[in-house]
Amino acid sequence: MTREIKFKYWDTDKMKMLHTAKEANASITEYDDDRKIKWLQYTGLKDVNGKEVYEGDIVNWSRKTWKVVWHKRIAGFVMENTNLDLERIDIEFESEVIGNIYETPELLVE
Repeated sequence: MTREIKFKYWDTDKMKMLHTAKEANASITEYDDDRKIKWLQYTGLKDVNGKEVYEGDIVNWSRKTWKVVWHKRIAGFVMENTNLDLERIDIEFESEVIGNIYETPELLVE
C-alpha cells in the first residue's frame, strides 16, 4: 500500500497552522530571523468525517482523547493518551479529529 507523503506546518512565531509548503517557505523567509516551523506529517488516513489525520492531531477514540505521534521503535504512527497508553493506527481508523497539540492543547487534559 502506498501512502501519500505530505505535511502541514506549525509556525511557532506566528502561532499559526500553515497548510502548504509554499506558506511555510514564505513564513520562513518573511523575516531575517530564524523562524521555527514544526513539520507535521500526514498519516495517510482519514477520520470518520473524511478529515486527513496528521501527526500532532488530537482525536476521540474509544471514549478517550488521544494524540497522534510517530513512534520510532514501532516505525509507525500511534495514538498516545495522557496515561502514555499506546494504540496502533491502522487502515480501520475509526476516530474523529477534534483539534491538534498546538491550537487546542487543552483537549488533552483528562
